[in-house]
Amino acid sequence: MKKILIAVLIGVAFTACGQPNTKPSSSFKPVGTPFTIVFDGLGTANFTASLSSTLKTQAFTDQQATVTPIRVVARGSLDFVPNGEPRSSGFRYVYAVVSVNSTDNLENVSFLGVRSSSSIADTAISAAIRAPGGVAFSPSELEALALGVKPAQPVSYNSVTKSLVPLPNTEDTVQYLPESALDYVPNGMNGLLPYGFTVLNSTGGRTLETTSNANRMIVGMKVPLAANPINDPYAFAFSAVPISDSVTRVTQSLEAQTPEGSAAVVARAATLGSQTSITVLPSVQPSLASANPVNALCSLRTAGSASQPTGYLINRTFLASHLAANITIITKGQKLASSVRVNLNGGYYVPAQIIAANPNLLHMTGGLLEALEAGETSITSNACGSSITSSVRIQKATTFDGGDFHSLAIKSDGQVIAWGDNFYGEASVPNNLTDVISVSAGGPHSLALKSNGTVIAWGYNRFGQTTIPNNLSNVVAISAGGYQSLALKSDGTVVAWGNNNFGQSNVPPDLTKMIGVSGGDFHSLALKSDGTMVAWGNNDQGQTNIPSSITAVQSIRAGHGRHNLVLQNDNTVKAWGNNEFGQLDIPNPLDNVIAIAAGTDHNLVLKADGSLVLWGDNTYDQLNAPSNITNVVAIAAGAFHNLALQADGKMLVFGSNLFEQLELPNIGSLTFKLP
Repeated sequence: MKKILIAVLIGVAFTACGQPNTKPSSSFKPVGTPFTIVFDGLGTANFTASLSSTLKTQAFTDQQATVTPIRVVARGSLDFVPNGEPRSSGFRYVYAVVSVNSTDNLENVSFLGVRSSSSIADTAISAAIRAPGGVAFSPSELEALALGVKPAQPVSYNSVTKSLVPLPNTEDTVQYLPESALDYVPNGMNGLLPYGFTVLNSTGGRTLETTSNANRMIVGMKVPLAANPINDPYAFAFSAVPISDSVTRVTQSLEAQTPEGSAAVVARAATLGSQTSITVLPSVQPSLASANPVNALCSLRTAGSASQPTGYLINRTFLASHLAANITIITKGQKLASSVRVNLNGGYYVPAQIIAANPNLLHMTGGLLEALEAGETSITSNACGSSITSSVRIQKATTFDGGDFHSLAIKSDGQVIAWGDNFYGEASVPNNLTDVISVSAGGPHSLALKSNGTVIAWGYNRFGQTTIPNNLSNVVAISAGGYQSLALKSDGTVVAWGNNNFGQSNVPPDLTKMIGVSGGDFHSLALKSDGTMVAWGNNDQGQTNIPSSITAVQSIRAGHGRHNLVLQNDNTVKAWGNNEFGQLDIPNPLDNVIAIAAGTDHNLVLKADGSLVLWGDNTYDQLNAPSNITNVVAIAAGAFHNLALQADGKMLVFGSNLFEQLELPNIGSLTFKLP
């Protein structure tokens, strides 16, 4: 197929290009002043690209500017008209390589198109003119021209395939963003546009260097050709604002919708890390094989506001035919990546926009779902014109717990501390342990859950109970049993590891839609979203034989021994298993219960009025609650001791002190984090 092409390539060769992202109030942060690049002499041997002298001077003198474009170090131009098509169906592809200075080692910096008072047709384009001596563009011609100028990855012509192909090492130059990311309006501007160009360091990385002229950005645009070359624009300008983004993204541009383009962007994302998301255009390409999250973007605005767009690079709609949720449950204080996948045009994608029904419980922060308070809510995922709503349960965190002979808790300042028996290092909290939202104390080992969904373990490891399984992530709840460990994931599945002599680490197959886990001495218990339970492991006292009459459960506790205690939806309790010490003999009446805890052979519950009720074995005074206990908000039980957290953050402990499990650390005014 014959092509008409004109190529002008001036300057140095391309350097490797990378890609970042930006968001101000949530993940974007402004990091410099606007700049304008002028493409002049288009279609002639006099083709140049330069920075606007006015804004360049401003960038040098503005003390607030961290990221500053310095000069154009290379440029290129190529005209392409498909064979047999009129010239007006073709485009002129232009690019400029710009050196960029930064006073800080910022990450993920992009220059996003910006609408200003000097823009034409509310785009990022201005100063468009015809060749000197030609008739000036009319207002309507200027508007049509500006709306026709689009962001583009730099290309070359492949004479074998007779097609345009992206230039090498430019797979990380163009940035497409979802509208939900644009929550920032630069001072004195009309607003950002959801496209831009990334800034990379001298090795193609995302962390900018502070050495002069060390960083590079490639600005690429495509300009519509006119039927008569005399009506082509001779010059135009593009304005942008530098933004840094806490989310790392890579875009597969419109020019890279080929198998080779897919492979290049997948490889680039992989080098930037497993959390790097890939933005694709399902309206053009149905799927992309990648271990990284893949985001669908079927509409990209190039003009107008988000509420009143007047120009697009693409604008398509698909019916979201399937939903696969990977967050059905999350814990207060957590921030987890992604929430759902939708099926669009044959591929699965992360939605371009996720909106929580109750932002006081759950909201998006920097591309992460953040759980603020416990409760039930939903999230609506918007992608390519389709919306799907899914339910999300937000549970309270477990901020303290009792093990067999030690205790574990999160202080009000976030520090994790432990006391009591430390024979196996179970009370030796790892150094530099931060961002912990939940803890669990088992036999002689301990677990901690971090806000990012990862788990840390320490203490006795004869059975591998502190050896975290590879790639364990998106964990929302943990439970340390006698010698096994359990983890509940955000998609409702359960993972177990450690001692398995009674099958207590053999999670039943197809166990899904779970909302709670609890490890006993040699058995395990899990709670489903419908209020039913599943138990496995040692059954010598019937502890895994769930009574058929128990079907509406909201909370579970596998005792440190061989019995279980559960809280029902009507705020009453049930128990089964070993009853040697009367631990199944629930006091009557007992109602208005809001929390439960189970030791080896005793139980305690918290009522709505803040009082405690205890029963079972009292060999070690574990039923003798201090008379000064008031305003209790949470409870936990060790094997033979108890912990009660008051509303003011003070902790009271009682029961066995054989291993000093009642001796709270003497570290000043000690208060603990509330669930």
